[in-house]
Amino acid sequence: MVAADLPFVMRSWHVSYRDSQYAKAPSKDAYYDAQRAVIEQALKAGDTLVAHWPGEPDHLLGFVCGRGPVVHYVYVKQPYRRRRLGRSLFEHAVRDTREVYATHLLRVPASWLIGRRINFNPSLIFGGS
Repeated sequence: MVAADLPFVMRSWHVSYRDSQYAKAPSKDAYYDAQRAVIEQALKAGDTLVAHWPGEPDHLLGFVCGRGPVVHYVYVKQPYRRRRLGRSLFEHAVRDTREVYATHLLRVPASWLIGRRINFNPSLIFGGS
């Protein structure tokens, strides 16, 4: 990820997770304050790969943040979903790992998990086990 991609990653992560069934906060302000710190830590703990339209570095399609068996987040813009981009990003992050750990609850198609087991462990963002 280059510095110019950071606003896209932060904003899309904030908004898409807030709008998911998994993030429940008493207010948007409470959610953004808490989630900002979580996302910043996840970005430090993981590697972030941003997908761009070929030859157009300003045309961002999605991203994955993770390292090894740990996946922090996968996001793909709505128009590019159901085209295997999310799966490609996910597979890039986990490679051949069969035991995957997610620090955010992820709603992923079952086909992404064939031969894999996914475990939810948010403490891995902060170096937990």
